[in-house]
Amino acid sequence: MKRILLFLAFVLTCSVSYAQKTWKVGDFYDVNGKQGVVFWVASDGMHRKIISLYQTKTSWEEAKTWCSNLGSGWRLPSKGELLYVYKMKYTINQAFSTIGNMRGEVIDEIKGSYYWSS
Repeated sequence: MKRILLFLAFVLTCSVSYAQKTWKVGDFYDVNGKQGVVFWVASDGMHRKIISLYQTKTSWEEAKTWCSNLGSGWRLPSKGELLYVYKMKYTINQAFSTIGNMRGEVIDEIKGSYYWSS
């Protein structure tokens, strides 16, 4: 039996994409075709990690393929990143709600469920 768990896609971006923008947790990231919510920011405010706007229930193999199909930089999160996302879930969920309202769609919240990691 395949175990089905929720997964989130993450992308690590380590350079500033435009105009030396500084980031904060909860910012909407929309740069060069990549969209998500910032969930971690380095002390310089420019290096950040983002979480995709979407999640689904799927197997681990399917989750890896889905991330790969999103393009370069996307991957499953590490265990430590998942723990950090859980710690920041209130801020992330607020951002998901705001973005969803702007787009007229529902973006699922981060819950205390099971998530795949890399």
